[in-house]
Amino acid sequence: MIKESVKYPKFSEVDFIRLYCAMNFKNGLSPLIIHHELEKKLYEFHSLPKFRELFQGICPKKDYINPENSYLDLRPAINTAQLFGLLIPIHGVGEIRSIVSCDENIAQEIISSADKEMVDKMSELLNTMQNVQGPKLVKSNLRN
Repeated sequence: MIKESVKYPKFSEVDFIRLYCAMNFKNGLSPLIIHHELEKKLYEFHSLPKFRELFQGICPKKDYINPENSYLDLRPAINTAQLFGLLIPIHGVGEIRSIVSCDENIAQEIISSADKEMVDKMSELLNTMQNVQGPKLVKSNLRN
C-alpha cells in the first residue's frame, strides 16, 4: 500500500480572509468588500516575497492574454466567511459584494489567535494597499 502525504498550508485561504476582515475592522477601513476588485488588487501582492506566506493557501488565476485580468481566487474563503457570518453578502445587480460583520471582540479574538508574524504581514499588506494609488492621468501642454 502506497501512502501519500498531503501538505496543507500553514495559513489557509480561510485564515487569510478571517484575518483580513479582522484587521480591516481594527484599522477602521471601509467594511464594504467588492469581491473581484479585492481579488484583482491582492493579485499584485501575492508574488512579493514579503507577502508570499499570507497567500500560500490561495489559488492565483493568471490570464495570459490580458494580464490585468489576473486575480486570486478567494471564492471558497469568502463563501466560508459568509457561512459563519463574518461577511454578509449584498445582493444586487452587478458586482458581488459583502460587508464585514465584525465587532471589537470578534476582531480581537481572530487577531490574537493568529500567528504574530502573519498579523504583522497582514498589517503591512493593508497599509501598502492603502498607499498604492492607481495610474495617474498626466496632462500634457503639447498641442497638435
